[in-house]
Amino acid sequence: MRASGSITAASPYRNLPQRPRTVYEDRLYEASLGELVAVLNETGDDVADLLLCGHNPGVHGLADALAGEAEGDLLPRMNRSGFPTGSIAVLAFSGSWKELEHGAARLVAFWSPHA
Repeated sequence: MRASGSITAASPYRNLPQRPRTVYEDRLYEASLGELVAVLNETGDDVADLLLCGHNPGVHGLADALAGEAEGDLLPRMNRSGFPTGSIAVLAFSGSWKELEHGAARLVAFWSPHA
C-alpha cells in the first residue's frame, strides 16, 4: 500500500518470482494517525504481510502508536532517530486487520540510515 507511484524500476520486487499486489492509496498522503489505522483496518484477512510506504509525520506516528511492545532497544532507537526518510519499522501482530489498534503490535525490527 503506497501513497504514490514513486517506486522506480530498480525496486526490490523486480527479483521476486511474482510482483506483489500493489495498491496506490491516496488517503495515505498527509493522513492522520486515525486515518492510517482506519485504512489498515480495511485490509482483508487474506493479506498476511503488508508494506506501507508513506510520509512523515504519519508513518512514524503510526509505528510508534501500534508498537505496544518492542524487542530490545528498538522503540527508543526508533523515536530517537526521528524516523528520517528511508527508515523501516517492522511490526508484527496476531489477529484480524480489523482488530489492529494502538499498542496491538510488537516492533521486531527497525532500520534508519542515521541510526
